[in-house]
Amino acid sequence: MAVGSTIRPDTFSGWGATMPHDDAGELLDVREVARLLKVSISTVERLTRRGELPSVKFGRSRRYFRRDVMAYLDQHREGG
Repeated sequence: MAVGSTIRPDTFSGWGATMPHDDAGELLDVREVARLLKVSISTVERLTRRGELPSVKFGRSRRYFRRDVMAYLDQHREGG
């Protein structure tokens, strides 16, 4: 990428692929996931350790794709 060039906000390109930006691809931190699920941060961390909630690790930080959090909710829905 040339100096001074910008990345279009509606796409992500890397590793030879272009992925449209949408809310499902939004990355959330552990606090945002806990707030979305209405659980504690330790519960999100436990779900992550168990492999029930996929995450991406960046150094010492973890991020969660919104689509994975929503998929977790769909998998654990009861009734109707």
